[in-house]
Amino acid sequence: MTMQPIQQPFSQYSDLNGTPLQNGQIFIGVENQNPETNPLVVYWDAAGTQPAAQPLTTLNGYVSRDGTPANIFTNAAFSITVRNKKGCIVYNSLSSAQSGGSVILTFLAQMASSIGSSLIGFIQAGTGAVLRTVQSKLRDTVSVLDFGADATGATDSTAAMQAAHNTGKVIYYPAGIYSFGKITIAAGGIVGDASVISSNVNSGGTILKTTNSPIFNPIGLF
Repeated sequence: MTMQPIQQPFSQYSDLNGTPLQNGQIFIGVENQNPETNPLVVYWDAAGTQPAAQPLTTLNGYVSRDGTPANIFTNAAFSITVRNKKGCIVYNSLSSAQSGGSVILTFLAQMASSIGSSLIGFIQAGTGAVLRTVQSKLRDTVSVLDFGADATGATDSTAAMQAAHNTGKVIYYPAGIYSFGKITIAAGGIVGDASVISSNVNSGGTILKTTNSPIFNPIGLF
């Protein structure tokens, strides 16, 4: 079978902010499988005599072989994942044989999945700000809605509230009514938008009104 180049001539990879990918890692794997756990043998030469160790590294956006831009080759369709030096996914595809339309559909599916926010870059305004992913930024805060709490009070939110507080962070309660039994807070506290949190909305039990300032509570809240 004729060897096919994975990139030619010297394709350049970009980081999430559009700059040439420096010290990135490239994984080549079996088609339709995770290339990081199911690697495919790749080569530095079209004859397939010089295997290339994975992950491949990048220098100024180019695949680097001993500090020099290089091509890599394989004799089969492949999957690929490209990560930057922070480990964030820059690009990945399950099949090199996909058409342009299929690649777009795969990307859209990834964006709508649990990894979608890890594919988008974010940088705060201001001198000295560093590049992060949107996923990393959003995980700075925790909301009870992240764990399925019901802000209408129609259903019991005890399990969701407890799961949120188990993260140990200050938990945000959007405006609403939350019905629950008892939750334990090992660390952190509560902040909300003038929410009304009721331990029993049907019997007028204990009610806590939160404000926009953190409210720190002892273990065994409510």
